[in-house]
Amino acid sequence: MDKQSHSPSIITSELNSEVLREAFKSSSHRLFFLDYDGTLSALTQDPKRAVPTQHLLVTLEKLCQDPRNSVYIISGRDRDCLGTWLGHLPLGFSAEHGSFLRKPPHLLETAQSSAPFELQPEWHDLIAEMGTDLSWRDPVMELLCQYTINVPGTHVERKKYSITWHYRCAHDKVLAKRMSRKLVTQLKEMCSNHDGMAVMKGKKSVEAKSSATTKGSIVKQILSDHHHHHCNHKPDFVLCIGDDVTDEDMFAALRDEPIAYTSTVTNKSCTHAKYFVNDQTGVVDLLHSLTQM
Repeated sequence: MDKQSHSPSIITSELNSEVLREAFKSSSHRLFFLDYDGTLSALTQDPKRAVPTQHLLVTLEKLCQDPRNSVYIISGRDRDCLGTWLGHLPLGFSAEHGSFLRKPPHLLETAQSSAPFELQPEWHDLIAEMGTDLSWRDPVMELLCQYTINVPGTHVERKKYSITWHYRCAHDKVLAKRMSRKLVTQLKEMCSNHDGMAVMKGKKSVEAKSSATTKGSIVKQILSDHHHHHCNHKPDFVLCIGDDVTDEDMFAALRDEPIAYTSTVTNKSCTHAKYFVNDQTGVVDLLHSLTQM
């Protein structure tokens, strides 16, 4: 993860929906940075079952219909999953913790933006463009596969630039938790030999990923892009919501932005976010309320 100049807050306040709606109503160009799992969709035992609800799809579609809104899904999920579940909507996407970026259709260059949306916006492979060291992937995969053998009920998910050991469905929860700590230690030791590798401890998961990007770095890039390259889309309102440790990079990146409302899902004891929303369903309800303004 990016090293941040700020220490996490130890006290946050509940996001005041009335204050948020007033700021939203008075703004002209709005940016949304929304995590998916645990934020827009409830966490599930099987990640493949975390499909978007109809309520969420309708809410996102209505948000996108307002030309003042640019909505980005900032997720650890891969491109295929995001495309399958949400690709029919005119959203912006970041996949694999900032490794890939796809702009919303209305922000494409003029030559592309005049084309029908059926000609899908292009995914930009940011890691490939950077030429980052990826030699860590095979040894990490071998190590994580060994953990699935030692801890029944766990599995490995391999994406292009990240490999994750999931232990939410482990048969022995105590063993899985103990082994997750051991795995984090081993992976951090591997980082000393691989400059291009980072380790993240998530909710019932341990992930090795490219260190070249984070959710925070992609949020900074998008914000800078809006400020400097899309002058007619310079934002005066930002809403960023996430539930996991991976989202802390987004909150930290926006910490000094006076126009930004950063929020965790549930009150966290230590976070870079300024606010919290009580639960995941409250997030979707909050977004829905903005579409009624």
